[in-house]
Amino acid sequence: MKKLRSNVNRDVRTYSELQNSGIRILVIWECSFKKQTRITLPLSVSLAITWLESGKQFGTISESGLSYSDSLDDIHISGILR
Repeated sequence: MKKLRSNVNRDVRTYSELQNSGIRILVIWECSFKKQTRITLPLSVSLAITWLESGKQFGTISESGLSYSDSLDDIHISGILR
């Protein structure tokens, strides 16, 4: 648990630095391509385009699909919803 929490904290710091630099962030979880409910490549491209067009700062693509927000607090980081 300690290592996982450390990973989350590192990711939050990195994402904050990127945001402060004006860089938008889209995280695509590897598991979204591996499980039975996997997302196909054409669908993942479509979801990425949807996120790009949304103008939102942060986005994630997981086996559940696309989620996005302007707030880092709403983003799924390192397997934990903050």
